[in-house]
Amino acid sequence: MIVTVAKSELARLIERPCKLASKQKESYLACVKLSVSDFGPLVAEATDLNDSVRSVCTASMASEDGEVLVSARILSKVVKSLPEQPVELFGDGDGLRLSCGRSSFDVPAIDPAEFPGLIGRGDVVSVDIETATLASLAARTTYAAKKEKEETVSKKPIMGCVNLKCVGGTVTATATDSYRVARTRCAAPDAPDFEMNVPVRMLSDFAKSSCGTVTLFASDTTVGLASDEDEVVGRAFAGKFPDADRVIAMNPIHRAEFGRGYLLEALKRAAVIDGANNPVVLALDDAGINVSRKSDVESMSELVDAKVDAPVVVALNAAYAVDAVSAIPSAEVVMELEDPNRLVKFSGGGCEAYVMPVRLLRG
Repeated sequence: MIVTVAKSELARLIERPCKLASKQKESYLACVKLSVSDFGPLVAEATDLNDSVRSVCTASMASEDGEVLVSARILSKVVKSLPEQPVELFGDGDGLRLSCGRSSFDVPAIDPAEFPGLIGRGDVVSVDIETATLASLAARTTYAAKKEKEETVSKKPIMGCVNLKCVGGTVTATATDSYRVARTRCAAPDAPDFEMNVPVRMLSDFAKSSCGTVTLFASDTTVGLASDEDEVVGRAFAGKFPDADRVIAMNPIHRAEFGRGYLLEALKRAAVIDGANNPVVLALDDAGINVSRKSDVESMSELVDAKVDAPVVVALNAAYAVDAVSAIPSAEVVMELEDPNRLVKFSGGGCEAYVMPVRLLRG
């Protein structure tokens, strides 16, 4: 393999595959496969047997086909150190040489035949969506998905996903961790009806790094995203996504309208007080919304102007309250609840955020 590519393009090409492969312990999984065929673009691939990544660099110039399998950790470290000049790659089964300006590196390689190959898409249903829309879906939902430590196997992996459901040309995105629910919608007039569960890490990564149009696809066994230059395919999560419609159903009795920025700033100031177990209290009355929080040594309160329909006092996890109001895109937000011991709903701009309240101790 002999190919020339700009340093910036090479760095972009290997970023996603190296990120996946560098977390692996087995040598054949901790590597990135670089290949050129039919004098076409330079391709970088990696897999951990559950997810597969394929990135393409159409700006490369190949003069000889071939493939090489090299350590992701070493490759990433070398490319980051290179100057901003064209890079020449010379690869075979024994190693890879990278030459850039007056610098050159020789990186050992392992037999490309040891690379297990990528996960196939299978028979899929797909929908095209603009990156800006995808980023909006991610920003307004992923915060509410279940977070798991990398070394821990979740008992409910499906809740580490964002559920995407398309009916009648509208995509509804939902995420939940049992204590809160986030939901938003976007138009997809040409999309077929479908339902897929996209892992948060996959959705967030593509939303941040892609541009143009992104294709979401899923089958009974796989789920993934693809753009002109990148593709990620993962094995589908087992299980059925929670029935959020049943959970969030309410007949609101208490309602308040307020400026998003004013309440959000008050909630952020409340969150400064130490103590994860100390809730922020929202007291709604004719004067507005009184935001208060206290610990054993500190306390705060702030009155936010609001139009309140019926007085009520409700307590929320401070961080969850900040996340919920932050996710609402509109300047004006509506807060609704049926009972201070049931879900609190914040909505605006086609986005909904639900938070389970904290029970206040009496006396």
